[in-house]
Formats: sequence, C-alpha cells, structure tokens
Amino acid sequence: MPATANGRPPLLPNDLKETVLPTPPAPVPDPVRASGPDTPIALVGAACRLPGGITSLDGLWTALSEGRDLVTEVPADRFDASRFLDRDPRRPGRTYTVAGGFLQEHDRFDASYFGISPREAAHMDPQQRLLLEMAVEALDDAGLDADRLAGTDTAVFVGCAGSSALALMGTVPDRTGPYTMTGGANSIVSNRLSHVFDLRGPSITVDTACSSALTAVHQACEALRTGRSRTAFAAGIGLLLDPHPYVGFAKRRCCPRPAGAGPSPPTPTGSYGRRAGHWSSSSRSPTRSPTATGCTR
Repeated sequence: MPATANGRPPLLPNDLKETVLPTPPAPVPDPVRASGPDTPIALVGAACRLPGGITSLDGLWTALSEGRDLVTEVPADRFDASRFLDRDPRRPGRTYTVAGGFLQEHDRFDASYFGISPREAAHMDPQQRLLLEMAVEALDDAGLDADRLAGTDTAVFVGCAGSSALALMGTVPDRTGPYTMTGGANSIVSNRLSHVFDLRGPSITVDTACSSALTAVHQACEALRTGRSRTAFAAGIGLLLDPHPYVGFAKRRCCPRPAGAGPSPPTPTGSYGRRAGHWSSSSRSPTRSPTATGCTR
C-alpha cells in the first residue's frame, strides 16, 4: 500500500470512521412510550348517570353512605308491565318482577351538539347517545379539550352487555331505514365515540356479561401501559328497555321476588337484580408528555 506524504499509510474508510466520527450515544427511551406492568395511570376526571337521579361521583358516594335503595318498578315509558307480570313463574311469556334500577331522562339528547341529524339520532341506540354525553362530561371534568384528541391514537373500550335497541326497532319493520343497523348494533357503541371525536386507536365494545365494564377498564389500562395508545376511553353502560330479558331471567328463577310476593324460588345461581347505568372517568399515565391526555370510562 503506497504511503502518504507524511510517510503513513492512508486511512481506510473504517479507520476514518473510528478516528474522526464519535461513537453514537445509546438510544434514550421515549417517556411518552414508556410502558410496563407497573406504569402508573392517574384518574383525572369522571362522569356518570346512575339510578336514583345520580349524576356525579359525589351523588353516588352519598347514596352509598346513606344506604339508599335505588330499586323501583319499571317506569311507564319503558313498556306496559301489566302485559308481562304474573306471580306464577311457570306462565309462558311472564315474569314475576319488573323491578330494577332505572335511569331518568335517558331519551333526551342534543343531536346538533355532536353534528348528528335528528333523523339519525332517532335511530340511535340510547346507549350510544349517553356514551357521547358522558364522554364530553368526563373531558370537561378533566379540563381537557376534545379537539386535542382528534386524530390521535386514543383508544375506546366500552363495556356493554347487549343492546335492546335493534330488537325493539325490528318490531316495527316499516321504520327500518339507512341508520337502523349502525344505530342499533352493539359493536357500534364504541365506534360511535371514536367516529364523532375522530379517535384513531382501537375501538372495541366489550361484552363479558356482568363484568363488561370492569373488563373494558382493564383493556384500557393495558392499552396505555403497553404503549399501544397514549390515551384511552373506558366505559360501562346499560339500559333496561326490553321486557323479554326479565321473562328469561324469571324462568331461571334468577330475579328476587318483590316484597309481599313470597320467598324467591330456590336457584343454584342465586338472585340477580337488574340495573341500568352509565359511568365515565378520565385518566392518563404520569410518565407521558404534558400534552398527552387520557380518559377512562
């Protein structure tokens, strides 16, 4: 190899790299994407609609501390209870109780606020409408701007153990229209929230029966801790609109008898009380950047 002017052999490319270029620093973990099973998640806002006119966590705490009984008979605007009530559980198509925990004013909705036409709103499952309202209230409670979530990887997990809306709409076939399927499908409950707020993360309706809401919260936490999403909505919702589940549970002797109707029939599954409700809360991981936000319903 010929020598250079100073008598030394020329530097080869690898020698030049080692001599002139500094060693690149080790990659620094992104704090926004920091994850792990112990990653903390802070609850920063909440909203709810529960039986007994409860519209806040303070109201829920008061009801619990006072031991209030929020179970009532079915409101007249749900269905005609006299058509289904009978103290003899062996009667076909009958139930011995229609008691439960019921939400008030579940059918009120400001469609224009969400850019939804009155025609489409009329075909939407009330659970979808409540979900949108509670999401707004949870964000307000957290002091977060919904516009900052638009276009982000925010996830939505909604615990919803079925919907009566589509079945009830099917009883009047002449009213079936272009918004019927998206308005009544259980899968669309979560998708509706993602669509309206332009959220680009996972959007999943969870149905694990009575544990649906708890499972939705668990999945939202997993999405945050694994870095799959920077923010997440988790929700639990249920409305009692249809008499037929009462009949079905009565046939299994799951429901306790109302006062004065004698003891509940023996059953290996125990008693089961039906409740409606909707709750939401906001959360984020403290390890995330100041601009990252999150919601858990």
